[in-house]
Amino acid sequence: MRNVRSVTRLLRSSPAFLLAAAFCLACSAPHRVTHEMTWEILAPDANTMDGHVVLRFVKYPDDALHVFSRDLADYLRTLPGPTVPVVFDVWSGCRPAFNEVQIGELKHWEVSRADMYEAPGSDEPSPWGKGSCWLDWWKG
Repeated sequence: MRNVRSVTRLLRSSPAFLLAAAFCLACSAPHRVTHEMTWEILAPDANTMDGHVVLRFVKYPDDALHVFSRDLADYLRTLPGPTVPVVFDVWSGCRPAFNEVQIGELKHWEVSRADMYEAPGSDEPSPWGKGSCWLDWWKG
């Protein structure tokens, strides 16, 4: 009961706290984005015993996602063409974050190691958009 009183007192004394909490919740909600991507399966080496799949954005060919998954490599080999739609959950903000949730019809795949993302630099156009940081007003 003591903790409830403390939180209630904080909310009454600081409406800015409530506004900041609401803003953080709104900014953390992901949105879905689909990108058409080309795919390539690299030959396994000592570091990538499983399938090493490179997915490149059709509209942003300098950006690529490296996925280490035999399941994904086996699925992509069944496709008739060199491109596949990839669905991402994207969290916007100062540092956009993303997670691929569907590749073609595949919704689940095992990975042998963490994905890697390859990008040309911060000044180049991005598949995730410009992003908006609430701190931009402070930078001037």
